Amino acid sequence: MPANDSQYSMNLTAIILTYNEARHLARCIDSLAGVADRIVVADCFSTDDTLAIAAAKGARVIQRAWVNYATQFNWAVTQLEPGTEWVLRIDADEVLTPALAAEIRARLKGLGTEIDGVYCGRRMTFQGRLIRWGGVFPVQAAVQRLMADNAAGRRDGAYTPLALPCIEMWRRRFVDAGP
Repeated sequence: MPANDSQYSMNLTAIILTYNEARHLARCIDSLAGVADRIVVADCFSTDDTLAIAAAKGARVIQRAWVNYATQFNWAVTQLEPGTEWVLRIDADEVLTPALAAEIRARLKGLGTEIDGVYCGRRMTFQGRLIRWGGVFPVQAAVQRLMADNAAGRRDGAYTPLALPCIEMWRRRFVDAGP
């Protein structure tokens, strides 16, 4: 369910791209409780129960034929309600851990306007167990998952992610460096 408690509200919309994600979607949406004010499921004409699950969980469903990941996400961003301040990109087979959800609630509101994006570390699991070996762990690169809707990475309505590992590096690269 979207966040309703104004204590945690930070005008954040989660975007989930889907195609036949009925198996994963409910768990993903449930993990956004208390974090996302709105959830938008950008679907590519699923043939399973994806749309019914999204609707039952309170998500807004929009549909468009698949072109590629970047195009689909950029289009979904253009469909957001005016006034959206932050966008969370999350895949249907991903979940926010309770610790990450708490950190987002605690820290996002306090970020200055010079911060346009937040990178999140990630952990991969298989059958409920953390993958620690085999060249998969530790994941070497953090992934940008939160971005201000008017972020510097978006140009002419398009979102361009930048590979920076943390908020502090983003600040050094874009704020302290100057124009």
